[in-house]
Amino acid sequence: MDIRSLEVFLALSEALHFGRAAERLSMSQSSVSEHVRRLEARLGRNLFDRTSRRVTMTATGEILAHRLRDPIKAIRLALREAERGGRTTVETLRVGFLGGGFYELYEPLVQAHKLDHPGVALEFVELNYDTQFSAILQGEVDIAFCRLPVGLDGLEAGPIVMSDPRVVCVNVAHRLAGRDYIDAEELRGETMLRVPASQAGTKWSEYHFPLATPQRYPLAPGPMIRTVREGIAAVVAGHGVFFLTKRAAHYYATPRMTFVEVNLPPIQSALVWRRGDARGSIAAFNRILMRVAREAKIA
Repeated sequence: MDIRSLEVFLALSEALHFGRAAERLSMSQSSVSEHVRRLEARLGRNLFDRTSRRVTMTATGEILAHRLRDPIKAIRLALREAERGGRTTVETLRVGFLGGGFYELYEPLVQAHKLDHPGVALEFVELNYDTQFSAILQGEVDIAFCRLPVGLDGLEAGPIVMSDPRVVCVNVAHRLAGRDYIDAEELRGETMLRVPASQAGTKWSEYHFPLATPQRYPLAPGPMIRTVREGIAAVVAGHGVFFLTKRAAHYYATPRMTFVEVNLPPIQSALVWRRGDARGSIAAFNRILMRVAREAKIA
């Protein structure tokens, strides 16, 4: 059986959306549909129930996805290790990041790593709210620089690297625009953009995209977003608000959106990897990042 069809099946089982699965796999929606159709024909069972509005998994699909994840992950890792065998570098470390990622640390981090570990090549992979944790579990990246708390089981985090004040992103015509600082209770009644909790984890989603103020006054659920730039577009269109770090505010400055600091706990970031992954290259990257962050007076 074609392993690609199994990878397509797993991607669709997580995204539950043909378009998003196709985007994640860098293939067309029609190709995703064809892979799934062939797999279902081979098994003689439907793995998904499809309507014009939604995609859900059948009981057979859920069982198959549960049993395939670890074996497919192991095959991916084995193939990557085999590919590395003929290269001059000893290893390639795939490093995921969300949004602005390492910000001002990119250049010193890459330079320090190249000096200390010339045999390990770094590949940076941009992730989104959907994938910042799942990409690690699936072996698509070896390690990722994530916003805490860790959202999914099976992962562990290194020391906190960045701890930044939280800002709320609002349209320039918003009632809070122009303020330097607000109390979180002033957000009551606002529309908060959302992310898919099934992919980011409920705890993570509630921390970064809450639907209530600290005193439990409700926030209206807004449109679903999967990237920071989708969030910015929604704010500019007047569809809601969401939180970023104060550091990110400089990176994502745009004429129709402004940032207001809010008295909520900070947004912290750290490296995250699969629990039990004791590769020396991961530990070394973590040490180098912490050293570079301390030298930059960040950590």
